[in-house]
Formats: sequence, structure tokens, C-alpha cells
Amino acid sequence: MSEKADNRPFPTVKSGQRFTETYFLDEDVATEPTIFISQEAFHLCEADFLRIKRGGPKTAPWVTAISLTSLGMVFVPLAKFVQRFLGRPMATETWEWVGPCIGAGVALFLYIIGKFLPNEQKQVMRDIETHFSKAPRTRHLGERPK
Repeated sequence: MSEKADNRPFPTVKSGQRFTETYFLDEDVATEPTIFISQEAFHLCEADFLRIKRGGPKTAPWVTAISLTSLGMVFVPLAKFVQRFLGRPMATETWEWVGPCIGAGVALFLYIIGKFLPNEQKQVMRDIETHFSKAPRTRHLGERPK
């Protein structure tokens, strides 16, 4: 049986009883404990961070180059089209429209291929997902460890 600070014993408590005196305890009693969930951390090294940050499809440089070239090629027939409205018609060759369309098609094809090819970014993300799907979550009651 615990005792008060002045060494008097606590009275017997009955259900529904109201306390009219203040009792002091010598120990810390947590009335609102902290509940938290923890999980083993994934240790991300700098190399993995760079793979995530800069990683992408292996075909990305080709897709970018071909897309920008095709976009530049569109300006030639577009300028001729505008000239028509200004009263100075210019003949537009078929290749001037076909070239950018073929370039856009090739860029799209390379983009799709790049999405399916393995790359370092996908591998690191897969490792992170595997880690967190297998690392158990544990529930803790009390203060977080420091």
C-alpha cells in the first residue's frame, strides 16, 4: 500500500467516491501516455539519393533532343502559314509538316521504350518499397527513445 508524503496511509477507495483531500505521490504518474509507431529506418546513402534525383530513362537525352528538334522544325511551316494571312502566300512543302511529325513519333517511341527499360532510379525506389513493406511497424507506449 502506498503512503502519502507525510507517511499517513491512503484511505481505502470505494467506487464512485469523491476525494476531498489532495494526495501527493513520490513518483511520476503518466496520465496521458504518448503512443507512437516506429519502423526501422531506410539508410539512404548519397549515391542512392543521386540515383533518385538524376535517374531517369536511359533514352531521356535522345527523347529531349529529338523533341526539341521537331519543335524547331514546326516553326518553318508555321511561319509560311502566317504569311498566307498577311497576303504573301508561300508554298509549303510536304516534308515541312511530315518531318516534325516523324520526329515527334520517334521521340514518343523512345520515351515508351525508356519507361520499360530498367534504370538505377527504379531500382533504388524498388529497394525502398521492399524495405518498408518488410520492416515491421511496432507500437510503443510512453516516451520516444532519444
